[in-house]
This record gives sequence, structure tokens and C-alpha cells, in this order.
Amino acid sequence: MNIVIKIDNRRTQAAMDAVKKRIENNVPLMSQIARQMRMSTERNFAAQGRPRWEGLSDATRKRRAYLGKTGKMLQVTGILAASVRTTWGPNIAVAGSNLIYAKTHQFGATINHPGGTAYIPPAKAGRWIKNDDPRSKFLPRTRPHPIKVPARPFLNLQVAEVQKIQTMVQKFYSMNQVG
Repeated sequence: MNIVIKIDNRRTQAAMDAVKKRIENNVPLMSQIARQMRMSTERNFAAQGRPRWEGLSDATRKRRAYLGKTGKMLQVTGILAASVRTTWGPNIAVAGSNLIYAKTHQFGATINHPGGTAYIPPAKAGRWIKNDDPRSKFLPRTRPHPIKVPARPFLNLQVAEVQKIQTMVQKFYSMNQVG
């Protein structure tokens, strides 16, 4: 008497093959994560920080008013926000900017200004003059001084966004999402 047990594991094998394919090809997942990072950055600029960035210095507010510049912090020209790019690959998702001053805004910095900038004294107008302006040779100059630029992190993710990315990863690798 022969007993033959036959197990049909085609569904299990198909599911395992699909999981293997997902593990070998993370590009769709990394693309979704990069998209989430980009949306987070856009929300950070729109809200002027999450949590809200430190306000502008008095000097910056005065300079903006004098020049007639309006707009949210880090967005007067829109160049920094527009410079944020995302990229992704099999095992990486990145959001960042290649602008030289992006790091200063992201992390903050102290700039040691060498001085020498011409200015009209506050009693007369209280404004800066470009050094190549012909009037500048007769004006006083600033002394060397530090300029503190506070951190205004625009590339950070909020807790809810990190949780959303974690959910994306779980769904991507979940057996329930396979074939």
C-alpha cells in the first residue's frame, strides 16, 4: 500500500516569488518615499517651518522693507524652494538642494563678516550702499562683526510623515499586497 501526499504550493510559491521581486526592486518604493520627502519640504516652506522658524532679525526686516521685498521666510525670490530636488534608486531616496547657502539655512551658521560695507547712518536714512556706488567712498564702513543665521530646517520630516513612510514600506513588503 503506497500513500502519496500531494501538496499544491503554486500560490505560496507565486507569493514568495512576488516578495522576492519586490525585495530585488525597491525603486518603486524609493520613488514613493522621495515624493513624500518633497511634499514635506513644500509644506515646510508654506508653513515657514514645522515647528515655525525663528523670526527675521530687525536688520533683515528693515532691509526687506527698504527694498520693497515681501514674501515668506526663505522665499523672497523662491530660488531656494525651487532648488529642492529628489532622487531615488534601488536602495536610496534623497531630497536636497545644491545651492551653496542651503546648508546655512538648514543648519544655521555664524558668518564672520569682515566689515567694510558702506552705509548711510540711521539718522540720515539707515540703509546699506553697495561698495561700487560712487557715494560709498565718502560714507562710514561697518566693522568686522558676526552674523548669526538661525537654523530654518526646510528638509525635515514630521513624525506623521515618518509614520506614513513606515506604512509605505510595510505595505510594499506585505504578503497581503502581493499578486
